[in-house]
Amino acid sequence: MIGRYIAYLGYVLRHKKHVFQAARELGIPLRGLLHDISKFRPSEILPYARYFYEPDGSPRTRRDETGYYKAAETGDKAFDTAWMHHQHRNPHHWQYWVLPLDDGGIKALPMPVEYVREMVADWRGAGIAQGHGDDVLPWYQAHKHLMTLHPITRMMVEALIHVPLDERTNSLAPLYPPKGKFRKRPVVIEAERLTERVEIETLEGVTTGNPGDWIITGVAGERYPCRDDIFRATYEPVHDEEPGGS
Repeated sequence: MIGRYIAYLGYVLRHKKHVFQAARELGIPLRGLLHDISKFRPSEILPYARYFYEPDGSPRTRRDETGYYKAAETGDKAFDTAWMHHQHRNPHHWQYWVLPLDDGGIKALPMPVEYVREMVADWRGAGIAQGHGDDVLPWYQAHKHLMTLHPITRMMVEALIHVPLDERTNSLAPLYPPKGKFRKRPVVIEAERLTERVEIETLEGVTTGNPGDWIITGVAGERYPCRDDIFRATYEPVHDEEPGGS
Protein backbone atom coordinates (compact mmCIF):
# COMPACT_ATOMS: atom_id res chain seq x y z
CA MET A 1 0.00 0.00 0.00
CA ILE A 2 2.82 2.41 0.86
CA GLY A 3 4.42 1.78 -2.53
CA ARG A 4 2.20 4.30 -4.32
CA TYR A 5 3.17 7.09 -1.88
CA ILE A 6 6.89 6.36 -2.21
CA ALA A 7 6.56 6.29 -6.01
CA TYR A 8 4.69 9.59 -6.15
CA LEU A 9 7.09 11.25 -3.72
CA GLY A 10 9.94 10.18 -6.00
CA TYR A 11 8.18 11.76 -8.97
CA VAL A 12 7.57 15.03 -7.11
CA LEU A 13 11.26 15.26 -6.15
CA ARG A 14 12.34 14.56 -9.76
CA HIS A 15 9.90 17.16 -10.99
CA LYS A 16 11.12 19.77 -8.50
CA LYS A 17 14.74 19.09 -9.50
CA HIS A 18 14.05 19.72 -13.18
CA VAL A 19 11.81 22.73 -12.47
CA PHE A 20 14.57 24.27 -10.35
CA GLN A 21 17.08 23.82 -13.19
CA ALA A 22 14.67 25.44 -15.66
CA ALA A 23 13.86 28.24 -13.19
CA ARG A 24 17.56 29.05 -12.79
CA GLU A 25 17.87 29.39 -16.56
CA LEU A 26 14.86 31.73 -16.54
CA GLY A 27 16.34 33.90 -13.79
CA ILE A 28 13.96 32.90 -10.96
CA PRO A 29 15.91 30.41 -8.79
CA LEU A 30 13.94 31.22 -5.63
CA ARG A 31 10.64 30.45 -7.38
CA GLY A 32 12.18 27.19 -8.54
CA LEU A 33 13.25 26.32 -5.00
CA LEU A 34 9.78 27.02 -3.57
CA HIS A 35 7.94 25.39 -6.48
CA ASP A 36 5.11 22.99 -5.55
CA ILE A 37 5.86 22.99 -1.82
CA SER A 38 2.13 22.51 -1.27
CA LYS A 39 2.34 19.03 -2.82
CA PHE A 40 3.91 17.80 0.42
CA ARG A 41 0.69 18.57 2.30
CA PRO A 42 -1.47 15.51 3.06
CA SER A 43 -4.44 17.21 1.36
CA GLU A 44 -2.53 17.04 -1.94
CA ILE A 45 0.07 14.27 -1.85
CA LEU A 46 -2.29 11.50 -0.67
CA PRO A 47 -5.05 11.97 -3.31
CA TYR A 48 -2.41 12.54 -6.02
CA ALA A 49 -0.56 9.34 -5.12
CA ARG A 50 -3.79 7.31 -5.11
CA TYR A 51 -4.84 8.74 -8.47
CA PHE A 52 -1.55 8.30 -10.35
CA TYR A 53 -0.21 5.05 -8.84
CA GLU A 54 -1.37 1.53 -8.04
CA PRO A 55 -0.94 0.29 -4.45
CA ASP A 56 2.31 -1.46 -5.42
CA GLY A 57 3.78 1.77 -6.83
CA SER A 58 3.30 1.00 -10.52
CA PRO A 59 2.01 4.00 -12.51
CA ARG A 60 -1.54 4.22 -13.74
CA THR A 61 -2.22 5.38 -17.28
CA ARG A 62 -3.74 8.80 -16.68
CA ARG A 63 -1.96 10.96 -19.27
CA ASP A 64 -1.83 10.98 -23.05
CA GLU A 65 1.39 10.53 -25.01
CA THR A 66 2.36 14.18 -24.38
CA GLY A 67 1.84 13.92 -20.60
CA TYR A 68 -1.42 15.88 -20.69
CA TYR A 69 -4.50 14.94 -18.69
CA LYS A 70 -7.74 16.79 -18.00
CA ALA A 71 -7.20 17.47 -14.32
CA ALA A 72 -10.68 18.92 -13.81
CA GLU A 73 -12.48 16.00 -15.51
CA THR A 74 -11.08 12.94 -13.74
CA GLY A 75 -14.28 11.85 -12.01
CA ASP A 76 -12.22 11.31 -8.84
CA LYS A 77 -13.70 13.63 -6.17
CA ALA A 78 -10.69 13.39 -3.86
CA PHE A 79 -8.29 14.23 -6.67
CA ASP A 80 -10.53 17.05 -7.91
CA THR A 81 -10.45 18.62 -4.43
CA ALA A 82 -6.66 18.22 -4.19
CA TRP A 83 -6.23 19.79 -7.63
CA MET A 84 -8.44 22.72 -6.61
CA HIS A 85 -6.36 23.26 -3.47
CA HIS A 86 -3.16 23.07 -5.51
CA GLN A 87 -4.32 25.72 -7.99
CA HIS A 88 -5.43 28.09 -5.22
CA ARG A 89 -2.12 27.71 -3.39
CA ASN A 90 0.17 28.15 -6.39
CA PRO A 91 0.00 31.31 -8.52
CA HIS A 92 2.21 29.80 -11.22
CA HIS A 93 -0.89 28.00 -12.50
CA TRP A 94 -2.86 30.02 -15.05
CA GLN A 95 -6.09 28.82 -13.41
CA TYR A 96 -5.16 30.86 -10.32
CA TRP A 97 -5.64 34.01 -12.41
CA VAL A 98 -9.03 33.14 -13.94
CA LEU A 99 -11.83 35.14 -12.30
CA PRO A 100 -15.39 33.74 -12.32
CA LEU A 101 -17.91 36.47 -13.17
CA ASP A 102 -21.40 36.92 -11.74
CA ASP A 103 -22.98 36.37 -15.16
CA GLY A 104 -21.43 32.92 -15.41
CA GLY A 105 -18.53 33.97 -17.62
CA ILE A 106 -14.83 34.12 -16.77
CA LYS A 107 -12.12 36.75 -17.03
CA ALA A 108 -8.38 36.09 -17.34
CA LEU A 109 -6.19 38.42 -15.28
CA PRO A 110 -2.58 39.18 -16.29
CA MET A 111 -0.02 37.01 -14.52
CA PRO A 112 3.05 38.68 -12.94
CA VAL A 113 6.15 37.90 -14.98
CA GLU A 114 7.83 35.77 -12.28
CA TYR A 115 4.84 33.42 -12.22
CA VAL A 116 4.75 33.24 -16.02
CA ARG A 117 8.37 32.13 -15.92
CA GLU A 118 7.66 29.62 -13.17
CA MET A 119 4.75 28.24 -15.21
CA VAL A 120 7.06 27.69 -18.18
CA ALA A 121 9.67 26.11 -15.87
CA ASP A 122 6.91 23.86 -14.52
CA TRP A 123 6.00 22.71 -18.01
CA ARG A 124 9.64 21.99 -18.83
CA GLY A 125 10.25 20.14 -15.58
CA ALA A 126 7.12 18.03 -15.99
CA GLY A 127 8.06 17.02 -19.52
CA ILE A 128 11.55 15.94 -18.49
CA ALA A 129 10.39 14.17 -15.30
CA GLN A 130 7.80 12.20 -17.32
CA GLY A 131 10.38 11.14 -19.90
CA HIS A 132 9.23 13.38 -22.77
CA GLY A 133 12.24 15.71 -22.72
CA ASP A 134 12.10 19.48 -23.01
CA ASP A 135 9.08 19.37 -25.32
CA VAL A 136 7.33 22.55 -24.17
CA LEU A 137 6.89 24.10 -27.62
CA PRO A 138 5.00 21.21 -29.29
CA TRP A 139 3.11 20.56 -26.04
CA TYR A 140 1.98 24.19 -25.85
CA GLN A 141 1.00 24.30 -29.52
CA ALA A 142 -1.14 21.18 -29.04
CA HIS A 143 -2.89 22.44 -25.90
CA LYS A 144 -2.86 26.25 -26.01
CA HIS A 145 -6.53 26.36 -27.02
CA LEU A 146 -7.38 24.80 -23.64
CA MET A 147 -5.72 27.61 -21.65
CA THR A 148 -7.57 30.77 -20.65
CA LEU A 149 -4.73 33.30 -20.64
CA HIS A 150 -4.75 37.09 -20.58
CA PRO A 151 -3.41 38.41 -23.92
CA ILE A 152 -0.30 39.88 -22.24
CA THR A 153 0.33 36.60 -20.41
CA ARG A 154 0.05 34.64 -23.65
CA MET A 155 2.44 37.01 -25.39
CA MET A 156 5.00 36.50 -22.59
CA VAL A 157 4.58 32.72 -22.67
CA GLU A 158 5.05 32.51 -26.42
CA ALA A 159 8.16 34.72 -26.25
CA LEU A 160 9.66 32.59 -23.47
CA ILE A 161 9.16 29.27 -25.25
CA HIS A 162 10.23 30.73 -28.62
CA VAL A 163 7.05 30.21 -30.61
CA PRO A 164 7.95 31.26 -34.20
CA LEU A 165 6.87 34.86 -34.82
CA ASP A 166 4.51 33.94 -37.64
CA GLU A 167 2.76 31.38 -35.37
CA ARG A 168 2.29 33.54 -32.27
CA THR A 169 -1.23 34.22 -31.08
CA ASN A 170 -2.19 37.85 -31.60
CA SER A 171 -5.03 38.13 -29.11
CA LEU A 172 -5.08 41.91 -29.53
CA ALA A 173 -5.46 41.81 -33.32
CA PRO A 174 -9.24 42.53 -33.45
CA LEU A 175 -8.65 45.84 -31.65
CA TYR A 176 -6.05 47.06 -34.12
CA PRO A 177 -6.80 47.85 -37.78
CA PRO A 178 -3.94 47.13 -40.18
CA LYS A 179 -3.68 50.85 -41.00
CA GLY A 180 -4.66 54.06 -39.23
CA LYS A 181 -3.68 56.54 -36.52
CA PHE A 182 -2.43 55.28 -33.16
CA ARG A 183 -1.67 56.97 -29.84
CA LYS A 184 0.82 55.66 -27.29
CA ARG A 185 -0.88 54.72 -24.02
CA PRO A 186 0.02 56.84 -20.95
CA VAL A 187 1.56 53.90 -19.11
CA VAL A 188 3.59 54.62 -15.98
CA ILE A 189 6.80 52.60 -15.69
CA GLU A 190 9.66 52.43 -13.23
CA ALA A 191 13.22 53.05 -14.41
CA GLU A 192 16.75 53.27 -13.04
CA ARG A 193 19.75 54.74 -14.85
CA LEU A 194 22.82 52.53 -15.08
CA THR A 195 26.28 53.58 -13.89
CA GLU A 196 28.01 50.42 -15.08
CA ARG A 197 27.67 47.74 -17.73
CA VAL A 198 25.25 44.95 -16.72
CA GLU A 199 23.59 41.92 -18.25
CA ILE A 200 19.81 41.80 -17.88
CA GLU A 201 17.58 38.75 -18.17
CA THR A 202 14.66 39.79 -20.41
CA LEU A 203 11.79 37.86 -21.94
CA GLU A 204 13.84 37.52 -25.11
CA GLY A 205 17.02 36.40 -23.35
CA VAL A 206 20.07 38.10 -21.87
CA THR A 207 20.58 41.73 -23.00
CA THR A 208 23.39 44.13 -22.17
CA GLY A 209 22.77 47.53 -20.58
CA ASN A 210 25.56 50.13 -20.78
CA PRO A 211 26.37 53.08 -18.50
CA GLY A 212 23.88 55.87 -19.19
CA ASP A 213 21.16 53.47 -20.33
CA TRP A 214 17.97 53.04 -18.33
CA ILE A 215 16.57 49.79 -16.96
CA ILE A 216 12.80 49.87 -17.39
CA THR A 217 10.39 47.75 -15.37
CA GLY A 218 7.16 47.38 -17.33
CA VAL A 219 3.57 46.99 -16.19
CA ALA A 220 3.86 43.17 -16.12
CA GLY A 221 7.17 43.23 -14.20
CA GLU A 222 9.31 42.63 -17.27
CA ARG A 223 12.74 44.36 -17.33
CA TYR A 224 14.65 45.64 -20.33
CA PRO A 225 17.29 48.28 -21.14
CA CYS A 226 16.64 51.50 -23.05
CA ARG A 227 19.14 53.99 -24.49
CA ASP A 228 19.14 57.39 -22.81
CA ASP A 229 18.13 59.35 -25.94
CA ILE A 230 15.21 57.03 -26.65
CA PHE A 231 14.17 57.08 -23.00
CA ARG A 232 14.09 60.90 -22.85
CA ALA A 233 12.16 61.10 -26.12
CA THR A 234 9.58 58.61 -24.86
CA TYR A 235 9.16 59.19 -21.13
CA GLU A 236 8.93 62.11 -18.73
CA PRO A 237 9.10 62.09 -14.90
CA VAL A 238 5.90 61.33 -12.97
CA HIS A 239 5.38 63.25 -9.75
CA ASP A 240 3.71 61.65 -6.74
CA GLU A 241 0.57 63.76 -7.02
CA GLU A 242 -0.06 62.76 -10.64
CA PRO A 243 -2.45 59.87 -11.43
CA GLY A 244 -0.48 56.63 -11.69
CA GLY A 245 2.41 57.95 -9.57
CA SER A 246 3.63 56.04 -6.56
